[in-house]
Amino acid sequence: MESLLSRGLVLRRVRHLDNDLRLTLFLRDVGKVLAISKGGQRMASKLKAVQQPFVEADFHLFLPPHGVHGRLASGRLISSHERLSSHLDAFQMACRCAETVEMLLPFRAPSPEVYDILRQSFQALQGSLNLELSPHRQWVLFVVRLLKVLGHGDMSDQASELLSRAPLDQCVTFVEGELSRVLPWRLKSDVEVV
Repeated sequence: MESLLSRGLVLRRVRHLDNDLRLTLFLRDVGKVLAISKGGQRMASKLKAVQQPFVEADFHLFLPPHGVHGRLASGRLISSHERLSSHLDAFQMACRCAETVEMLLPFRAPSPEVYDILRQSFQALQGSLNLELSPHRQWVLFVVRLLKVLGHGDMSDQASELLSRAPLDQCVTFVEGELSRVLPWRLKSDVEVV
């Protein structure tokens, strides 16, 4: 096992055994990995703040040199994006963004561009609560940027034109059609939008 320090985002958190949690982390310099947080479900866990969904933190992990299963040692919170949980639409769109990245990126495949897109989307979704901007609009922008960076085509012009002239539900339908062509299966967080 090697000691690894990297900034990352929590994509998913699930219970593991009696007191542990298994986190899917997207590390900027390493890519997607799985990390066990020993005792993470306990109320007295010192890592509670860095194991919530959408959290950005500097993580310290012990990870095999070529493996994807590691152990979370510590973390320093950067941003909790806590306000996402208070707005249902923003929370659902954040879930969809995280799940899309988790589904499309392989393990241990560093992608700083995708990391930045996801991070900006979480911040924009949280900011949309103040500005009364639609979380669905943020979802459209996220999908357009993600597919371009991953090499699935640049549909920025079509999306911009649709966003300026068409109802939002048509924009969402357009980008989700494009996204469905590259996803191996339907998103679990898929919901009827708009």
